[in-house]
Amino acid sequence: MTARAALAPSLDIDFCVLVNSPSQFLELLWSELRAPASHGEMETCKRIITFVLTMPRDPDSPPLLPVFMHVVLPQLVAMIDRQHPQDQAMNIEFLIAVIASTFAASLHLEWALHSVTGEPRQVFGPTSAVMLRRVARQLHSLKDNPTSQALLQRLHSSFMMSFPAFAGEFEMLGSSRIS
Repeated sequence: MTARAALAPSLDIDFCVLVNSPSQFLELLWSELRAPASHGEMETCKRIITFVLTMPRDPDSPPLLPVFMHVVLPQLVAMIDRQHPQDQAMNIEFLIAVIASTFAASLHLEWALHSVTGEPRQVFGPTSAVMLRRVARQLHSLKDNPTSQALLQRLHSSFMMSFPAFAGEFEMLGSSRIS
């Protein structure tokens, strides 16, 4: 991996999405970065995925963030539930890091564009708050799913500290009652 050699990786996202569907590309990206993340490269892998999901792209290209959050994430949660507990813990940590950094980056991008243009811009289709609310609802609806409950609890804690406005999305769904 070129990132390990302190070199910038080259990734032609538009070509990858042209060859595969957006969800197939994101599933492949996740599977390729999961192994290095489990071997101490979590920060680098998180940055790559965050960049891919939040980088503004051509207006004719589908935004990847909503595809990841609403199509790929439920599949990842189901996959993680079937794994060995040790693998589950690492994948949950990686997924929490990706979700938290991606929402933080998308929120900052929305704020920056709003500051520059003076009007709200929806780079990813729905706003970060709308996407986060939907993700929280998806996770909350899977009450019997240990992975979704762990994600919900950890994301609530993360957003409560970093983005109190986002933490309200989790409070609204009663995540504080999850034990």
